[in-house]
Amino acid sequence: MKLNLGCGYKIKKGWVNVDNFPLEGVDVVLDLNDKKWIWEDNSVDKIEMLAILEHLKDPLGVLKEIHRILKPNHQALIEVPHFTSAANPHPTHLHRFNYHWFDCFVETGKRRKEYVELTFFFKKIKRRYIFPKGFHLWNYIIEPVANLFPDIYENTPLRIFPAQRVRVILTK
Repeated sequence: MKLNLGCGYKIKKGWVNVDNFPLEGVDVVLDLNDKKWIWEDNSVDKIEMLAILEHLKDPLGVLKEIHRILKPNHQALIEVPHFTSAANPHPTHLHRFNYHWFDCFVETGKRRKEYVELTFFFKKIKRRYIFPKGFHLWNYIIEPVANLFPDIYENTPLRIFPAQRVRVILTK
């Protein structure tokens, strides 16, 4: 089973499309803010959540549910707006994210030891910045450099070139 969480109108064939609203093509109407989702432990093969986590009240609780329902050695793809994005501030965004925000949820993450109260951890993380393209020709150069040196990008004036999103793949 593959879940397309917070799908809106972006319906994916062969996936269970989940949204808070009963839109056309939505298979399951569910408020992702609920503390316990309807799926069994270790029952989901793949999860995609694109541009949704920033709208939810408790992103830690959401990640805990993703970890609970995801099968071992399977992945969740999550995209969030980077804090430098032109999409921020947005009236419905409750949270902002940077490159290292997900580190505390990964066994080997840089910030994992800061969060001793967490009871779940993913085995692996893969992430990258996504920059807007089109007429922003400089972003074709900035994006690979920022992905090679994320700490330099986020901690220097290079942030004047705003990243659009952070794409994260978490493996249970």
